[in-house]
Amino acid sequence: MYVTVSGSGKYRVIQFVEQHRIPNTKKKKTKVIETVGNYEKMLAEDPDIMEKLRTEAKKRTCICQVKKGPPCR
Repeated sequence: MYVTVSGSGKYRVIQFVEQHRIPNTKKKKTKVIETVGNYEKMLAEDPDIMEKLRTEAKKRTCICQVKKGPPCR
């Protein structure tokens, strides 16, 4: 799981995203786990928001790997 900023202009949003490889192909499937909020607004409130969200994504990834179940939500 990782954090990404998607969209353009004033409509950019921060999202938690997972990628899975499709069996027997070289293609990847990207799944949005959660949309956190508007990038510009969150960055204005807290300049370190991206670093905090990256840490949260690492924690969520560790929890999912321990569960060894379906993708986390």
